[in-house]
Amino acid sequence: MEDDEFVNAGNYVEGLAWADYDNDGDLDIFCARNNYFGGNNLFFENNGNSNNWLKVKLNHEGWYGNKQAIGAKIFVYATINGHSVMQMRELTAQSGGGQGGQNDVVQFFGLGNASIVDSVKVFWNYHEYEQMQVTPNQLLEISLIILDTPEYLVNTPNTLVVFPNPATENAVFRFTTSQPTVATLKIFDLQGRLVKTISENETIFAGGEKMWDLKNHNGNRVHPGVYFCKYNFGDKAGSLKMIVAN
Repeated sequence: MEDDEFVNAGNYVEGLAWADYDNDGDLDIFCARNNYFGGNNLFFENNGNSNNWLKVKLNHEGWYGNKQAIGAKIFVYATINGHSVMQMRELTAQSGGGQGGQNDVVQFFGLGNASIVDSVKVFWNYHEYEQMQVTPNQLLEISLIILDTPEYLVNTPNTLVVFPNPATENAVFRFTTSQPTVATLKIFDLQGRLVKTISENETIFAGGEKMWDLKNHNGNRVHPGVYFCKYNFGDKAGSLKMIVAN
C-alpha cells in the first residue's frame, strides 16, 4: 500500500476493520463502502517494515461462554529503543472499527527493535495470567482457565462478611479473627477490571471493619451492578459477590 493510497481512496466508507490477514506481522485494512452511494468495498494490504511485533490471542472455556475473553486487558512490557515501554490492549465487543466494523480479536503489539518481550500479563475477571521472556514475531495464544467464580467465606477463626448486600450507600466488610491478621481487599467489576483497593496488606484486629463508599479509584460512584471483592485474609483467599443498587 502506497502512503497516499488509503487517504485518496474516496469517502462514503460505512465501516472498517484492522487485521493481519496474511500473517506477516503488520495490520491490513478492509473498508466497507456505503451501498447507497455505490462503489466496491476496499482492501489495503500493508507492505510492512523491519520492526518486530507480537500478536496475542486469548482462548477461554468454562465461564459464561465468553470464549474470546471479552473484557480482558493485555499488557506487554518490552525495551524499545533503549526505553522500557508498556503497551495495553483491551478486548471489547466493539473494538474501534466504527459503525459496521469490528477489528480482529487477535491483539497486535508493535515492538520496534525489541529483541525479547519481558512479560505479557493478562487481567480478566479478577484473575491474572503472566508469561515471561516471550519471543517476538509470533502469534502467542494464551489459555485462560476459570472453572467457576468462587463465592464462599473463609472458615473460622478467620471470616469475612459484607453488608448490606445489595448496597446503596456504603458496603461494610467485617472481619472475625482470633488474632491480628494481614488482609487485602480489592473490588473488581464483572469484566475483571480493578475498581478500588480497600485494603492492601493491612493488619486487621478482631472485630475490625473496612468500609467501601461505592466509589472507584477516581472518586466517582460506580454504576449499579454486580461486583466482586477479592480478598486475602491471613492464610485464606476467595471472593465475595456484591450488588450495588441505585
